[in-house]
Amino acid sequence: GAIDITISPAGGYSYLWSNGETKEDLLNIPAGIYEVTVSDNFNCSLSEIFSIENISILPTLSELMTTPSCGESNGGIDLIVNPPNGNQFQWSNGDIVEDLGNVSKGNYSVTVTDINGCSATGSFDMPGSNAVEVNIDADLTAINSGTVTCTLILNVTPESISSIDWSPEELFNCTEPICFQQVFTLLEPTFISVEVIDTNGCIGRANMQLDIEKEFHVYIPNVFTPNGDTQNDMFTVYANKEVREVVRLEIFDRWGNCVFINQSFPPNEPSYGWNGSFKGNKMNPDVFAYWTLVRYSNGEEHYFKGDVTLLR
Repeated sequence: GAIDITISPAGGYSYLWSNGETKEDLLNIPAGIYEVTVSDNFNCSLSEIFSIENISILPTLSELMTTPSCGESNGGIDLIVNPPNGNQFQWSNGDIVEDLGNVSKGNYSVTVTDINGCSATGSFDMPGSNAVEVNIDADLTAINSGTVTCTLILNVTPESISSIDWSPEELFNCTEPICFQQVFTLLEPTFISVEVIDTNGCIGRANMQLDIEKEFHVYIPNVFTPNGDTQNDMFTVYANKEVREVVRLEIFDRWGNCVFINQSFPPNEPSYGWNGSFKGNKMNPDVFAYWTLVRYSNGEEHYFKGDVTLLR
């Protein structure tokens, strides 16, 4: 504030203000009561009291908040200032605009300075829902048998979950709307995924590629005895369950003549193999050569060759 006084008649006067100033006028003073004593050259004096009032009104602040959801920066603070014009803004996040947009959960403060230099501050706690974070913990101890147990690891409480959607559905052992654990039976490499939705509508997803390390075993005898005693009477291809088919089996005598051929039959079935005869006649004991093509459960095909001794 300021006090500008005028003395009549004009002349040389001395001044003494109640705040200690000795000049005629007061500048840049706060609100309050001020008294001045004016004296002339004849030591005549006159006193006067002045009142400086604070006519500035501090800005008042209120807000409308848009709550961010799912841990994202999609909230906002709509600041309402009275009086509304001529204000400057300084937010705690560095913004200098009136309203904040694209904010996340947290605390935000603002200082508003009006055209008179008067300031007001406000602090706002922005609530918000957390993102749903999903991880799949896979127990692989039984994976070679085709079984995998998958358990969800979440950053939210089970009570806050509204639905869980596992895929592919045909592998499920749990068909309830909310299953935190699934046991999958795998016959081939499989991509599994899960989608979790909480009561706020927030969505979390996770996925995993599961594969089975299969073992393929093929056993082909090196001797057989087709003498009719039902023991080792037939020569064929034996294998574990990962070998799906004998695509072709051929057997040759020592001169390269093909004495037996069969194709597209299952392993481990002696009735599909060679009984030691050729064109209805029993072959004499000898060493025969063979080759065979087998198909694995993963679609791969492999050749095997060797010798087999026929004994009687």
